[in-house]
Amino acid sequence: MFKKLLPILFTVMLLPTIANAECNHRWSSWTVSEYADCDSNGEEYRYCYECDEEETRIIPATGHQWGNWEISDQPSCYSNGEKSRKCLKCYEYQYETIPAYNSHQWGDWVVDYEATCGITGYRHRYCLRCGEYVSEDIPINPNNHKLGEWLTVEADALSDGELYRECDCGKIKESKPIPKLKAKVKLKKNKISLKRKKTYKLSIKKKTYGDYVESYKSSNKKVATVNSKGKITAKKKGKATITVIMASGIKAKCKVTVK
Repeated sequence: MFKKLLPILFTVMLLPTIANAECNHRWSSWTVSEYADCDSNGEEYRYCYECDEEETRIIPATGHQWGNWEISDQPSCYSNGEKSRKCLKCYEYQYETIPAYNSHQWGDWVVDYEATCGITGYRHRYCLRCGEYVSEDIPINPNNHKLGEWLTVEADALSDGELYRECDCGKIKESKPIPKLKAKVKLKKNKISLKRKKTYKLSIKKKTYGDYVESYKSSNKKVATVNSKGKITAKKKGKATITVIMASGIKAKCKVTVK
């Protein structure tokens, strides 16, 4: 009996397999069972409306979508910096070290005061990145003379003047001559009348700076005399001329009439 039923049982067991093999699948749409992210794969499936067969497939990981790098800590001359960026999908952060420069970026030297023939100079500079400050002396320069302010020796009627300046070391001097002044002289009176035996003291109204009376001279001592101080004495009736001779060489005259 069992031997008669065995072919029938075997046929029944194979019916689904045969049916599936012969099924013209009518698939459903793919349905995501696990979403993929930046680092992990996902999965989706579909099934046949006719035979209920199911298929699955992998959804590949998407990979990160990185934003731009942003510097959070600037590197300096001898200290590392840091930068970071963020995934625009999962917001994961990535960090990288920015190496230090391992050197200073020095600016130009600034001279605070120059070295001269007798004084040491001084200068300084800054690092343009970290602001470090260094300074140093500038050795004495025997050829760099620093002249002082201009000084004046006034000119007068007798001698030239001078405009000069010199270095503190006393070895270098620069000068410009100032011509002596043009000599002029004017008496208070250049004409007088005196009675016999009367006197008059000559007086200078105006003269050039530095000039002075060198001597006096009478053209006629019998009529009038003059002493070294400019005092005129009337002697007898007549006319005489008193000449005032200045140290500069110019002269002024006073006409004397004795009555």
